[in-house]
Amino acid sequence: MGKIKMPALFRRRSSSKSRSASPPPTPQEEEGTRPASGAGSPARSAEEELRLAFKVFDADGSGDISAAELARVLHGLGEKATVQQCRRMIEGVDKNGDGLISFDEFKVMMASGLAAKMA
Repeated sequence: MGKIKMPALFRRRSSSKSRSASPPPTPQEEEGTRPASGAGSPARSAEEELRLAFKVFDADGSGDISAAELARVLHGLGEKATVQQCRRMIEGVDKNGDGLISFDEFKVMMASGLAAKMA
């Protein structure tokens, strides 16, 4: 299976933002930034971007990403990954051993670059 750079998957590009010649910042570049208050529509924080990305995977809204949910997203991206392969991927980031990826585990995974190594 080829490598996928997960942070690139989650950059939301609206038509109003796509006019800029430079690419949008990664969640790591945005880390620690907070939207300015009272300035039109505030930019999303890195935490909000990660929550949106997590929701893409967490299709059932359980608060955890299962192997089946991971496989569904990877298949949607054109990757051939079985549920068993996804279970093995999850083992690499599953700190509490429940076989699922929690939001906290997802944040660590994304910040450390493990997402790119998973696929």
